[in-house]
Amino acid sequence: MTRVRGACRWPGLLFLVSNISAIHQGVKAMTATTVEPATGGVVPERLTVAAALAQLHATLDALGDQPDATVVAEADAVGRAVSEVERLSRRVASLRLRLVACANRSQVARRSGYSTTGAWLAQQTNSTGGAATREADLAETLESVLPATGQALAEGAVSPEHAAVIAWAIKQLPEGLTAEQVARVEASLVGEAARMSPARLRGAARRALAVVEPDQQAVDEHEDQVLRGEETSALGRCRLSMHDNRDGTVSGSFVLPRLAGDILRKAVQQLAAPRRGNTTGTGAASATGAPASGTASAGGAAGPDAAGRRDSWVGWTGRTGTAWRWWNCWSICRPIGCPARSPRPWW
Repeated sequence: MTRVRGACRWPGLLFLVSNISAIHQGVKAMTATTVEPATGGVVPERLTVAAALAQLHATLDALGDQPDATVVAEADAVGRAVSEVERLSRRVASLRLRLVACANRSQVARRSGYSTTGAWLAQQTNSTGGAATREADLAETLESVLPATGQALAEGAVSPEHAAVIAWAIKQLPEGLTAEQVARVEASLVGEAARMSPARLRGAARRALAVVEPDQQAVDEHEDQVLRGEETSALGRCRLSMHDNRDGTVSGSFVLPRLAGDILRKAVQQLAAPRRGNTTGTGAASATGAPASGTASAGGAAGPDAAGRRDSWVGWTGRTGTAWRWWNCWSICRPIGCPARSPRPWW
């Protein structure tokens, strides 16, 4: 019996890829219909969602422990399998959003005793209320406003994160655009989503108006408005919480605007990692009697004393600089705790 080289080398991987294809066909079959002629008219032969999901679970169960460790040697084949699994996960996410949209249309939440579809979804999926509400809003937006994005998600071309960014960008568009212009902007964003990460797509989406607006000044003004809106929203979400763990430590969390966060990060990094040579009296420079790297000259520098010790900071200048950096941190965080009484931050 003749075997084709490579065809049977990794049977587990081939089994995996073939079953992924079968799962794709199962997802596609959920919306399949059959048209019969004249006498019978149109008779839908839809595969029910419950039956289709049962088939998908059975197919995944049939994979067992595949793929095994030996398939790692086939990098190209593994890469294709990972890409197909990602595409499959996006299509399944699209199915989930369509089910949520269907539940919203049918008012399943109200009939089940919940105030909103988000609250109902949070109960069904054991997720947080905020995440469930965002998912319910995205499902409704894809169904009613963004058909092209919903189709791309159903095909696995974009991810739910991409779809959320596109929905956000469409909401930021100025009023007065026609439906055809909005569709052009959406199609452009869907095309960019196929080659960008969600973070990069969000940056590009701030100038999405350029697709239908030839005036660059108008595009710049719209981008400025979007950025100002983001900053205002960020300030509104600022918070600081601290908790005494009763074991000698304090834990907490905070939310800051990006600029304030960058400033705080820089200040903390400077405090946590002082310049080399400021905390130890050893080193090649000390051995030769020359000043160590990073020490200041006379007039404020702290050199070795009679016992060979060194100050941990670079004298008065270093100490005052440290105090000023701490004050900067406090000026950033103080408005979060008491916005009514605290002064505006220095930036």
